[in-house]
Amino acid sequence: MTKFYYNNFFSVDFSRAKTEIKRIGTTRIFVVIGIIVYLSLLIYSYKEVLSPEYSYRGYVIYDKKYYYSIFVFLFSVFPSLWMPVKINRPSQLLYWLLYILTYIPIFWVVYYSVEMKVSSLIWLHSTLFISFGIIYIFYYLPHLSIPRPHLTWNQYGLCVGLIAFALLAYVVSTFGFRLRLLSFYEVYTVRSELKQTLASASLAAYAIPWLGNVIHPLLMSLGITKRRPFLFIVGVIGQLYIYSITGYKSIILSIALFFAILIALWRGGRYLGLLTAWGTVGLVGMAILASFVTNISLIPYLSVGRLIITPGMLTGYYYDFFSQYNNIYMSDGVLSFLSDYPYDLPPDQMIGAVYRGDASIHANANMWADSFANFGLTGMLVFAVILGVILWVFDSLARNRNRKVAVLMLGLPAINLSNTALETSMLTHGIALVIILMYLMPPESTTRRWSGERVEETA
Repeated sequence: MTKFYYNNFFSVDFSRAKTEIKRIGTTRIFVVIGIIVYLSLLIYSYKEVLSPEYSYRGYVIYDKKYYYSIFVFLFSVFPSLWMPVKINRPSQLLYWLLYILTYIPIFWVVYYSVEMKVSSLIWLHSTLFISFGIIYIFYYLPHLSIPRPHLTWNQYGLCVGLIAFALLAYVVSTFGFRLRLLSFYEVYTVRSELKQTLASASLAAYAIPWLGNVIHPLLMSLGITKRRPFLFIVGVIGQLYIYSITGYKSIILSIALFFAILIALWRGGRYLGLLTAWGTVGLVGMAILASFVTNISLIPYLSVGRLIITPGMLTGYYYDFFSQYNNIYMSDGVLSFLSDYPYDLPPDQMIGAVYRGDASIHANANMWADSFANFGLTGMLVFAVILGVILWVFDSLARNRNRKVAVLMLGLPAINLSNTALETSMLTHGIALVIILMYLMPPESTTRRWSGERVEETA
């Protein structure tokens, strides 16, 4: 073994470094192959499985120039050459989710589902590519040094408990307490009741997602990492309660996503890229297979269609509409004091009315669609910088904290970035609350490095 020492401070093990580089290179190849297979299955599911059955829902196919499909393919796959193959910072799981659930669908679904000239689409796709790369640049920056309080775990637990109690008390006083699994038909009745209640109890629109996206997943993650089964059970029961009063299937799916993230963190997250890419291949592949076996297209629609394809399609609608009409400049929200809102309907309902003929449809879209609606292509770049700063701050706060808890805390609310605006994900869906709770979290006495190979002592 070749090893050199310098000033007795550190050593360079060239044999080990060579082996690690070779391993990462091999992993990278399989990650890229996984993304290509995922793309192939996604295109097949859209064209052959979903489009014939759900064209009335916008799953249509418009012919484009053949050469542009090559551009779309190359720029869809290209980020897999720099995507992290293992976790070095907790927000890198969010970055992978953005790539799988948002970036790739915007390229391919918009390519098929929106009737626009290639000369117009290329601006959207090129700007998306640049903005996605901008976010990754922040992973090269050193951690920030942020002053923070020094709480014990008992004090931290008291803070989390008080927040949870206050939120839960408000929700229970508003909706009552009931715990049951809803049938498919009951879901829509419960959602209708929820909408009516929120009209008179607007704070519940924050309390419910803060519980479902932040507090309950935090209890579940602490229950796993601290080996406290009671906390995990309380978190699961809490999610079932939120589902009982909202009918949101995403709450039930969040429990499955929780375990999926745990699998992605196997061996310290060393195989994040492989497990994410091929795990998505498995999801899409099983949905297609299930539709063949059962002859029921609803299965791929609810899994692949609603989760992956629809957000991409809605981005195309936003781009098409706001390429022709005035941008909003956040006049419907925080910047309403600067200018008047130029439309009669909110953006999501307006898109539903124009492209689906129904203003009751809330066509919520992802951060890039929303940023384009507000500020055009420049907005997509600016909001990418803002998200990069947010992730940089979170990763800095998560340093020397429980790494598994940090990933689980951010991973669940971050999934909403695929179908909601950045500011909505921050405030309503709880990413801001996650950052606050990470800021207060005590350090670990021992923290495993992301490679899972060594344990280092931390202050």
